[in-house]
Amino acid sequence: IVDKVEVINNPSSKYEAEGVSGIINIVMKQQNQALGYNGNLKVNGGTEDKYNFSTGGSYKKGKLSLNGNYSYWNFSMPGMTNFDRYNYSSINSRFSDQLLNWKYKGLSHYGSFGIDYDLDKENTLSLVTNIFFYNRDLNSTSSLDFYNANNELTNNFVSYNENGREGMNLDGTLTYFKKFKEKGRDFSTFINYSSRNEYDNTEYKSIVSNSTTDQIRKSNYRFNFLNFQADYIHPFGEKNKLESGLKSEARFINGVYSFRYFDSPSNQWLPAPGKDNDANYRDVISAAYAEFTGEYKDFTYKAGLRGEFTVVDFDILRQTQKYNDNYVDLFPSLNLSQKLGIENQVQLSYSRRIKRPNLFFLNPFVDYIDEYTSRSGNPYLKPEYINSFELGYTRSLKFATLTLSGFYRNSINPVNFVSFVDTNGVSNSKPENVGKSNTYGLEFIVQGGLAKWWTVNGSVSYFNTNIYDNSNLFNFDKTYNAWSARFSTNAAIPDLFDVQFTYFYNGEQLSAQGNIEPMQSMNIALQKSFFD
Repeated sequence: IVDKVEVINNPSSKYEAEGVSGIINIVMKQQNQALGYNGNLKVNGGTEDKYNFSTGGSYKKGKLSLNGNYSYWNFSMPGMTNFDRYNYSSINSRFSDQLLNWKYKGLSHYGSFGIDYDLDKENTLSLVTNIFFYNRDLNSTSSLDFYNANNELTNNFVSYNENGREGMNLDGTLTYFKKFKEKGRDFSTFINYSSRNEYDNTEYKSIVSNSTTDQIRKSNYRFNFLNFQADYIHPFGEKNKLESGLKSEARFINGVYSFRYFDSPSNQWLPAPGKDNDANYRDVISAAYAEFTGEYKDFTYKAGLRGEFTVVDFDILRQTQKYNDNYVDLFPSLNLSQKLGIENQVQLSYSRRIKRPNLFFLNPFVDYIDEYTSRSGNPYLKPEYINSFELGYTRSLKFATLTLSGFYRNSINPVNFVSFVDTNGVSNSKPENVGKSNTYGLEFIVQGGLAKWWTVNGSVSYFNTNIYDNSNLFNFDKTYNAWSARFSTNAAIPDLFDVQFTYFYNGEQLSAQGNIEPMQSMNIALQKSFFD
């Protein structure tokens, strides 16, 4: 049902301004209205307890279309993480080595139902509903060794965590679409509501110097989201059009969690002082945009402006600590394109974007992972703003399309997690608006086919990034070069099978206090069709 997937590096003002770089636009196929009904069934299995079952179908008769889907997902994945820390302010705990072994287990049920009704040739109503049940378990064992300045073992800390999480999500979207007799003139609007309840129960067992501590953390979160959007397209002749729209998104999050520890003398579970917390979070983002697209001979342009008004309001600890913020932002965008003959084209684009901190980043309450590791949010975080420029050249050949582009991104107020370690070796990680960042780079893209039955799609990107800050709290200046690559190919080998190969690589990158190791992934798929 997917026609194509577009990677838009510099989205125009029509799209949401949220995000550091670009967006992925999934374009659906126009369904064949002549089909009466169809169905599908899929079963997957894999090592390490991985199972998946899904089924779906659709029915079309006259003005009415129905479709429904159900899937069952059972997934397990083990892993290991290692932390090394140097604490130069401590003699007895100069170096610590932490080994974390964990296993993740997930189970879910997902169901959806949709109905489309054509009121007439120009008006259509659609309703889509989804329900999602999930259960997640993450069990881990952590061993933390402390060494003094002479590299002698001074202490050992072992912890066992069992984290269980379950929840249910309901979602519904009502859409109205109108086509006018004038070609290219359209109006669409939708309203969406989703609600999710999530329960979390975590058991901690810690062993320090043969002394055992048992704790339990329980939490309950409720999420309620309401979205509204309306878009209108008005053509001016065959080559010009005006697109405009309104959007409003409201989010309400209520959460509470409590800690209990086992008191051996009384044989009871008692409240852990200072660890209970609750949070009530509300935000509303309202937006309006206008975008004009025009064409003159071989030159096309798209200029737009998006305005967003953001209101954030939240409190914790039974409203004893309250925080709020509101701000207005303008996000201009410009896309220019000039054809040079039949085979060549030059493009220039600019967009301004934003990355807002969510409740996870804002909540200042300290969350203890173990006795020596904690994290907290920062209620005074500001949004990160990104200015993105791109200049590209495209050459169209008979067998492929080649694109070479140069890009520059400037980030203001980037959010990074920064760790502070006290003299007892306890580490706390919290997000901060740390400095600025500038990135320059080149990207080369190939799209085409080596034969009618063989297509390729790939890109290579090389960039230079400078992150720096010279404030009183932080002082760093780092520059690094990195590159990334992605490649995919599809081959329909006649009378045999279809094969697909994909590969992705992302090189090493630096952060304010460390580095992110390279990552790569590969996937190979074979498909054989039978019958008609």
